[in-house]
Amino acid sequence: MGNKVSKAQQDVKPTYDPQKNYKWEADDIFELSGVDFSTVYNTLKEAALARGGTTALNLVASYNLLQALLVRGIEAGVVKEVVPETAPSPVENGEVKKPSVRKKTANPAES
Repeated sequence: MGNKVSKAQQDVKPTYDPQKNYKWEADDIFELSGVDFSTVYNTLKEAALARGGTTALNLVASYNLLQALLVRGIEAGVVKEVVPETAPSPVENGEVKKPSVRKKTANPAES
């Protein structure tokens, strides 16, 4: 028998947490409205040309637009949280493991 998932568990949507890292597939599609695209494009253009005092405000607006798009991607299940891989512990049975060191050999059969 498989694991049973309650209706309440099925209805739980993933939520955005700015403290976490996220990933998506290379072929996933993120869409911007014309207004949102214009805001991001003009902000990056302004920042690249480094002129005017409105750059900081526009950068914040662009960040907020992209963050909202990321939230929608998370809620739709397209964007997934990056779960950091845990490094193996250097401690085993209370003792620090000694690193192994050896020379690289030309012939893999000699290792």
